[in-house]
Amino acid sequence: MVARDYSVVGPKIASPEKGVHIIRIPRTLGTGEPTGSHPTPAARQAAEKLLAQVKPGPTDIVVWARQPWHVVNGDLKDHPQVHADFPQTILTLSVKEKEKAVWWSEAFFEIVGIDYSHHAKRISGAPKNPFTSDFVTQLEVSGGEEFYVVRSTSPVDTAVGQQYKISFKMGVDAIDPDMSCTP
Repeated sequence: MVARDYSVVGPKIASPEKGVHIIRIPRTLGTGEPTGSHPTPAARQAAEKLLAQVKPGPTDIVVWARQPWHVVNGDLKDHPQVHADFPQTILTLSVKEKEKAVWWSEAFFEIVGIDYSHHAKRISGAPKNPFTSDFVTQLEVSGGEEFYVVRSTSPVDTAVGQQYKISFKMGVDAIDPDMSCTP
C-alpha cells in the first residue's frame, strides 16, 4: 500500500455546508488477504488501524468490501444497522438553516441518484429529490491536494422529516448512504 498523508483536511467547507468524507479502503490492506464482502477479523483490524489515522467523523462514509461503513468510537460498523444503533451516523441537513452537503473524496466518485430511504417511513408530500440542482463531481484543489467534490443545494421545505438514500458510484462499487432533512 502506498504511504499517504492522512492529516489532509479536505476541500474548503464553509457554514452552512456539512462535509462528508468518502474514504475508500483498499481491497487488500497490506495483509495480502482479499477483503471480499465479509472481511476477516484480521482485515477488519487492519482497516480500523488505517482509519485511526484518518479520524473519520460519524457521517463520513467508508467504502470497503463493496459496502458502506461508518466508524463509531474507532470501530467499523456496517450498513444499514449502524444507522439504527447510532443515528448520529445519518447526515442531517436543516432546511431552516439552509444547510448544504459537501461529499468529497481523494478517489473519483459520482452521485448517480437519490430516492426515499427504505429504512424510514415516507413523508407525505416530500419530493423524491430534496435538492434543486443536479449533482456534478468537480475536481477541487485545497492545501496543494486534489479532491473530488459534489456540493448540494439546500433541501426544499417539503423535504422536512424525510430520510433519503444518496446513491453514488466509486469505481465498481455502488454505495447508498442515508441522509435526513430536518426543520
